[in-house]
Amino acid sequence: MNGTNEETSEENMTDVIASGPLTRYVFENPWPLGLLLALVALFVGWRGLNSGERAPRQTAAVLGAAAAGVFLLSALITTSAERGEALVRELVSRAERGETSRMLDLFSSNATMSYGRPENPGVDFNEIRAALSTLEGRFRITSNRVTQLEGNSEASGVATVLLSCLTDVEAGYGTTPNSWWLKVAEQPDGSWKIERLAFLKVAGRAADGAVWR
Repeated sequence: MNGTNEETSEENMTDVIASGPLTRYVFENPWPLGLLLALVALFVGWRGLNSGERAPRQTAAVLGAAAAGVFLLSALITTSAERGEALVRELVSRAERGETSRMLDLFSSNATMSYGRPENPGVDFNEIRAALSTLEGRFRITSNRVTQLEGNSEASGVATVLLSCLTDVEAGYGTTPNSWWLKVAEQPDGSWKIERLAFLKVAGRAADGAVWR
């Protein structure tokens, strides 16, 4: 899923309208339910073969079809959370390469950024541009490892993503843990953009605007 923003808006993908258990446990993560159904189908089918009874074999066939259906639905449907995760992966990839101008392409024109908590007052797009420009200088990334990337479908066309990384920069502060919250939404033209960014923590402390200085 490490593609460009354009790839995340391909027309051959189908979006899930609602969020909830069905989205979380079928469309986004089919493995627990799909494997459970498949294992039960195998057990019931084995019992049917041993007993020679027809009913268990029919039940096993239905359960097997249901398991296949779960995986098929997951493959065909792309949720808001998955689109958000794909966009954030691309943002991280561009940050690692120091492509700040291309990073800005992933933000909406009215995007805001806050520090510490998503609910805190945000700064405007110009401040985001200024912050990202530091990635071309003393804060250029020399190594980075994503430790958490978890999306959540908030509604149709809206997702939030939690991102955590372990990052080294040219300024030489050592490997530094940092965490972020992002709100990603579908735009009127069908593209997906970051509308809000919150820098939550850096080195175990709540982030603030002084971190870029």
